[in-house]
Amino acid sequence: MIKLFGYMECERGMKNATALMSDCNYGLKHNISAKEIVLFEAAGTKISRGILNCLNHLKPGISEIEASGYCEFDGSPANMHPNINFGETNVALGLNSPTEQERLAYGKPLGIGYGLRGSLVHKCGMYLRGAEDLLVIADEQLREQVARLAPGCWERIQARRAWIRSVLNIDLGEEVLPLSDLSCICFPYMADTSIVLACE
Repeated sequence: MIKLFGYMECERGMKNATALMSDCNYGLKHNISAKEIVLFEAAGTKISRGILNCLNHLKPGISEIEASGYCEFDGSPANMHPNINFGETNVALGLNSPTEQERLAYGKPLGIGYGLRGSLVHKCGMYLRGAEDLLVIADEQLREQVARLAPGCWERIQARRAWIRSVLNIDLGEEVLPLSDLSCICFPYMADTSIVLACE
């Protein structure tokens, strides 16, 4: 019998075998022993500490390859290759290996992830020092130019600023122009986008 991506090839053709892994009653993912829990926790501890070490050593100009050295990889059995990605293109690929060419800068998206047998940790976000790094900084003259050039654009920017200030409690200065409807938004539960994180 041959297993191919969740399907088994048998005498009568293809049969969906996904339940072997995911069924809540007998699937392998839902039936683990105490020993496996201990092993998975050890892997999770090792990975998360390496990822945190990498995040703590990030700096503008560092390459993805250089950053990967701080993840403290060893010879433990991996379940994926390292995902250390900077910039919209590489982060959007999702499973891209680190490159020497792409370098980190404030305002860029980043993703740091790695997996060992039994555990996977991946952190994604924007490389920012604080709310002041979120988007475009414009002096009064530039803001007036934008408002004259495209009133609709300016209205959207102002609506976003007002929402960020009143709902998320982030005190954006007048010079900070949010250019996206998702600026400053973090969804803690990606399956429910009606919930976002806000400052107290």
